Amino acid sequence: MRESYLVLIIITVAFFMYGVGFAAAHQEIKTECNKLGGFFVGDNIFKCERVNQ
Repeated sequence: MRESYLVLIIITVAFFMYGVGFAAAHQEIKTECNKLGGFFVGDNIFKCERVNQ
């Protein structure tokens, strides 16, 4: 029974950390696009373009 609770806690923490990482990555891309007009991943350069809706 204790193992079940431990597994449940580990899965819950993993989902929480995934959500935090997802939000942080999107915030970082938004910041870089606003400051530089693009962002860099390794040797790749990505250009950001604002779309008004």
